[in-house]
Amino acid sequence: LFFVNQSGGLAIQSVPLTLDRVVWSTSAPGPGWTSFALPYVWREWVVAGQESGEIVALRVVDGGRDWEGKVTGRIAGIGGDETALYLGTTNGTLYRYPLPLEVMGPPGGRRDPPGALR
Repeated sequence: LFFVNQSGGLAIQSVPLTLDRVVWSTSAPGPGWTSFALPYVWREWVVAGQESGEIVALRVVDGGRDWEGKVTGRIAGIGGDETALYLGTTNGTLYRYPLPLEVMGPPGGRRDPPGALR
């Protein structure tokens, strides 16, 4: 995964390990998306952060938008484990996004954004 500067602004592109083609590309959904917190592959999503604290989860397979959320502060780092997504901010706050059943749901089922816990 890469952040790429295109003529229309910033985009996220997915490429295979062979680097011989672009699998999918999606434009950043607005100004302020930053490569300070690199896109993070977590479960079935690519999670990207914005300077305003907004996050977006894109499907790994096609780059489609699946869910989004917001925390207070500029996102400086993104990580995760099997149960939760972690968002660090430049103001020093670490947010834990647990993995609710509504998000994982059955294939093709409803996917809601997880709630932030401090």
